[in-house]
Amino acid sequence: MKDISQIKHESISPNSERVVRATFSLPSSTIIEIDKLRKKLAKDGHVLNKSEIVRVGLVALEHLSSRSAMKAIGEIERLKAGRPHFIEED
Repeated sequence: MKDISQIKHESISPNSERVVRATFSLPSSTIIEIDKLRKKLAKDGHVLNKSEIVRVGLVALEHLSSRSAMKAIGEIERLKAGRPHFIEED
């Protein structure tokens, strides 16, 4: 397994790939963890937005062995697909 700092990233020019807006749901605890990670990385001089944090996570997941990836997948909460249903109170 490679250390995340050893992974080489190919530079992609902004015009070479179309950006698609995606909407998905995350638990509030995950948003808090993303914000903590952003602050931690910013202290080290790496200012990233939420989208970049998610994409870095994908790169890291791609470099894990199947066993390590399955272990990480087992640690997340499975969410129901679709929009959350809100109950109106009278």
